Amino acid sequence: MIPVDIYDYGQEIQKLFKLTKDSRLGLVSLSSGILRASEVIVHSLRGDELLIMTTQPKDTQRLNAMVRSSQTIFCFDLPSQIAVKQAIADAREDLIRSPQLICCENYIGEKSISLLKRELGLE
Repeated sequence: MIPVDIYDYGQEIQKLFKLTKDSRLGLVSLSSGILRASEVIVHSLRGDELLIMTTQPKDTQRLNAMVRSSQTIFCFDLPSQIAVKQAIADAREDLIRSPQLICCENYIGEKSISLLKRELGLE
């Protein structure tokens, strides 16, 4: 048995509750599963109060549209964060106000990932 530290997204949920009604929220992740799950969670917490747009970082057309229309963007992994920051930088001249970027912690803690890799012989 290996203990695994799981991140609870408590800070992100608090920020989600602070968004005003009719805010446009972007969700970006490499994982389509994470995007579907996070969209369901946001809907369960806020109902139809927020307009949600999801994309993977490789879909540059959707990512650029998200950067131009969202007030807040949640990134669930490092590649998504890098892609969103680049899209914001590329669109800087066209933006009245840059979206607030919220970068989430890894779901499984870094120490737990290292321990799992060691136990599985991957390191």
